[in-house]
Order: sequence, then structure tokens, then C-alpha cells
Amino acid sequence: MIASGTSRPRILVTGGGTLLGDAVAAALLAEGADVTLLVRPGAEDRLTALGQRARLVYADVWEPSSLKGRARGVQAVIHTVGGMTADPAHGLSFSYLNVVSARNVANMAVNSGAPRMVLLSAVSAPWVPRGYVRAKREAEQYLERIGLRATIIRAPVVYLRGS
Repeated sequence: MIASGTSRPRILVTGGGTLLGDAVAAALLAEGADVTLLVRPGAEDRLTALGQRARLVYADVWEPSSLKGRARGVQAVIHTVGGMTADPAHGLSFSYLNVVSARNVANMAVNSGAPRMVLLSAVSAPWVPRGYVRAKREAEQYLERIGLRATIIRAPVVYLRGS
């Protein structure tokens, strides 16, 4: 909860228009944060009413040039984008989905002057693909190497019936 008399923290959340990104943004808004949602171009139709309560910026976490300056003025970047399902035939490896996106977002944070990054990672479980967990660990190691103040959240797998 935000203490009274303090300014509202400015937070950038990647993954606007996704289940996880929207849930994190909604929780932050409920706590009084000033939230900016990073939305992939073309994902506007997936935004809920949340899109009216948060500031929206459009960029693609896999395209570094689109991220330039997007985290300027925020106290933290929360990265929720990644994937548990690889599709090598379409160039979607676990590394591309999880490491490349995290690396690009971390570099955006550093270059924009954001002092902190939160990475939603994953726990290992028998039903979780090993390649996915390896990619998440590689993303975590990258954050450690570049010296960004990082918080790693190894959340359990989230399952919602029908999604």
C-alpha cells in the first residue's frame, strides 16, 4: 500500500492486453500507482476497461527500436511477457520468447533511466517444459550481469479454466 503523503509510484508494465499484464496493472492501480501499460501494436482489441485507467504506450518487446524511451520517468518496469509454448517452425523458441524479450526490456529500462526491474519468472515443476525454465533462468542471469536492480518473482504456474 502507498503511504499517505507520498507521491504515486510510476510503474511500466509490459504485456498490456494479456491476462498476466492486465492483472498486475489492475493490482497496481488498486494500490494507487500511476501505471503505464506497454501494449503490442495490434493488441488494442484485447484491452479491457483497464486501458481507460492506465496510460498506454505501444511497443513490441521483441523490437528494441520500438522500446526507446518508453520507460523514461518510471520508478520500475515489471516484465510479464514470455511464453511456455515454443513453436520453432515459426521462430518462437523458448529463448526468443523469454530471454530476448527480457533482455530488450532490461536494456530499455537501463537506457531510459528506470532504476528497477521486476521479472516474472517461473518455478520448475514436472509438467513445465525444461526449455522454458532454462530460458527464464537465462533471463534472470542477464539481469544480474547488467547491474540493474532487479527483483525476480518465480511464480507458480497459473491456470485458469478455458484459457
